[in-house]
Amino acid sequence: MKNLCVFCGSREGTKPAFKESAVELGRKMVQEKINLVYGGSKAGLMGAISKVVLEGGGRVYGVSTNYLGATFEQHHKELEDLEVVDSMHDRKRLLIEKSDAFLAIPGGIGTLDEIAEVLTLSSIGQHRRPIGLLNVEGYYDNLLAFFKTMSENKFHGSFDDLIWVGEDIEAFFQYARLPFIET
Repeated sequence: MKNLCVFCGSREGTKPAFKESAVELGRKMVQEKINLVYGGSKAGLMGAISKVVLEGGGRVYGVSTNYLGATFEQHHKELEDLEVVDSMHDRKRLLIEKSDAFLAIPGGIGTLDEIAEVLTLSSIGQHRRPIGLLNVEGYYDNLLAFFKTMSENKFHGSFDDLIWVGEDIEAFFQYARLPFIET
């Protein structure tokens, strides 16, 4: 795994553990020489992780939209690799194309949209790259319960083969290093 796409919030959320996990993830990415691919903002958890990776000498590739930069998020102008596109669809496409693996840490509806997109593409065979949820203090417990509901009601098979879930960043890195068959 060379390029990890991290989906996360442009806000910090309510619990200090959310930002602490973003900072820890950034540090471990620098140690492992893993490049960050993310939404291109300097705000919230996105700003926290990109700051750590940049300060550690790591490479950061950001993708944002004109609209987000002008309204909700602030583009991280210190990035050497910031691509600003017209649509959220184009943003997700580039994030996916540039990444070897995907990890969602706490975030909002945008984070949910992004992780749902990569899960959907994996479930229909469009890619077979590692996907994970960093379940900081049970942040994703309700989503995981919904995944179980989908499976129990036969709208989807088991999610166990599609997504890693846990709180240990190193365990995700080990999972992401497993051989995955790209389709």
